Amino acid sequence: MLQSKSMVSVASLAMLSLWLGGCSSDDGQVSADALHQEHELASIRTEVTQPNQELSLGFPLNGGQYSLTLHCTGDRISSTVEWSSSDHSDYGAINVPCSADGSVVHQQITLGSYSQSLNFVAAELQGQRLQVSVADS
Repeated sequence: MLQSKSMVSVASLAMLSLWLGGCSSDDGQVSADALHQEHELASIRTEVTQPNQELSLGFPLNGGQYSLTLHCTGDRISSTVEWSSSDHSDYGAINVPCSADGSVVHQQITLGSYSQSLNFVAAELQGQRLQVSVADS
């Protein structure tokens, strides 16, 4: 009899912790932001003060696919952020909207070879707060 009471108590505690924790069947889904943060390699955050401000993530990357996340907070504007590898052999441009609540853009990039850093030019985003991060894909 004592054994069955302890089993009931353990079962009751498990049910109570599930109820208090708010677990549901939807908890298994992972957002793109959470997945990116889990695999994040490097990140930089700054307030843009110049018309074509340069940013650099000084983190060595082998060739392959990476995920960039750009998060812009400030006035409701949109601009382009250009990126390039350290030797400028790989490059691209990403349209980045800003908003008071913060806008997030995810972009997949491919590096053809080793790069010592990723460089970014934030065009016409003066006064905005910009965060750029790179993660494994």
